[in-house]
Amino acid sequence: MHSRIAIILIGVCGFGCVWSAADPCDAQIQQFRQCTDKIRDERQAETKKKLDEMKPAHDQCFKSAGCQAPADEDEPKSNKNGDHEKQQQCHKDINQSLKSKVRDCVRKTHPSFDFPPENQKQDKQGGFKRMKGGKKDIEKACGGSADKIKAVEDCLKKNKQAKPTEDQQKQRFQQNCDNKKKCETALGSCRATLDKLQSTVCQCNQDTRSDANLQSARSSTPSCQALPTPKPGKQQKQKNKPTCGARKDEDWCTKGYDSWKESQKAKFQNKNDHKGKKPGQ
Repeated sequence: MHSRIAIILIGVCGFGCVWSAADPCDAQIQQFRQCTDKIRDERQAETKKKLDEMKPAHDQCFKSAGCQAPADEDEPKSNKNGDHEKQQQCHKDINQSLKSKVRDCVRKTHPSFDFPPENQKQDKQGGFKRMKGGKKDIEKACGGSADKIKAVEDCLKKNKQAKPTEDQQKQRFQQNCDNKKKCETALGSCRATLDKLQSTVCQCNQDTRSDANLQSARSSTPSCQALPTPKPGKQQKQKNKPTCGARKDEDWCTKGYDSWKESQKAKFQNKNDHKGKKPGQ
């Protein structure tokens, strides 16, 4: 649970942090945020359209095999004690408490800083859920029947979208760079100001979500009192924390497509190398 809180706190700001009009860079930063929001929304709409177009064939794979097509919406998780809703409320209350501490920390150097109102935050999922087609999803939908499971798996593989061609990947890379350049033009001389703000938010977030603060917030939150204490080791390891002050979006547009592609291969290989390893290995 601790790691989930940390992720939410980092994601709560992004480019959505707001300042009062008293700050000279407020207008430029708001224009930059609106530009990046617009691009994100367009991408999500494009992805949703593709998923909507794929769904009939996806569901037909299950129906043709005599299985019940799984619902797109994720079923509510439950635990052996039936405490899921209580855990969710505890999680929400702790997050609000830590969010307030992050805001106070940032305001020591950026007095006009604030988070956007709850009703203005965009749904990063874009309002759609993934189509279920994993091994467990198929087994559950087909009641464990080996023949039906194989029929569904073969059908889904047949309908699977082809990977983008090299030219398509290059085109998308260039489109991303063009969008990046267009949005950053709105920032002008305020690029450094935004970088400094985001670095401060990052550092305040890391300082606030220490083990001691998380435990303190949990013990003082009424909605968490009757729940079992999470097992230790759930918090994100120190070595995996982002480096505050470092730009997340390394300038691949300057380095070029080939350098970006090599970095993606290395990242994918590194992820595979660590699969199945026990903590500390």
